[in-house]
Amino acid sequence: MGNASGTAVLLGALSSSRHTLEFPRFVDALIGGGVGLVVTLLLVPINPLRVVRRVAAPTLRQLAGQLAATAAALRRRDHDLADRALSRSQAIGADLGRFWDVFGGAKETVDLAPARWPRRRSVRHYQLGAPDVDQAVWNTRVLARRAVVLIEDGEPIPESLPDAVEALSEAVNAVQEEVLADQGPEDARRHALRAVAAATRAELAGTGLSGTVIVGQVRTAASDIMQATGMDREEALRRIRDVAAAQS
Repeated sequence: MGNASGTAVLLGALSSSRHTLEFPRFVDALIGGGVGLVVTLLLVPINPLRVVRRVAAPTLRQLAGQLAATAAALRRRDHDLADRALSRSQAIGADLGRFWDVFGGAKETVDLAPARWPRRRSVRHYQLGAPDVDQAVWNTRVLARRAVVLIEDGEPIPESLPDAVEALSEAVNAVQEEVLADQGPEDARRHALRAVAAATRAELAGTGLSGTVIVGQVRTAASDIMQATGMDREEALRRIRDVAAAQS
């Protein structure tokens, strides 16, 4: 859209100093840009939800896979697997720039293309959840890094600690299903709170420094995931506190 509408300005700036050519070139560019805008906005506007899903779903799938690998590494005390999971988390972070670019393009389409105005609410929903997915990616990277250190240092690993990370993976998978199939947020929230409960049991069973950090990151990422489904921050934190308190 921006390329088409900017053509007139570009050609006007780069046109020859011969005044007999400036105006025809400007008019041609203006007509071409106008046609491009009409086609883009009225005739064949892109489906913004399809574009969002094409990028968001793989990002969520990678995040869920990285968490599942971290959980397996903790369960087996497998340092190499934990290290590979950390590398996967770093690769996800590198893709976040494209993630944000797509959301910006989708918002532009639903704002300007009348044929896509009915999609505004859905795009708005995903757009509001995107920062929380972004934050979850960074928090789970910290989690993966501490898992590597925990295994290196030979810290205790209560059985419920890998269970907590695995439940977090299932929560992310549920968010992916919501994005792809317009499912409700209940499954994602349920798995996120299961992760909190398991992490709290692990803390009560006894964790070292890195294990305690992982417990905190599970709680933080669970909050990110619930907020990504549309829950406000205060409600997410309240539910996390209630679930944690119930394990005591």
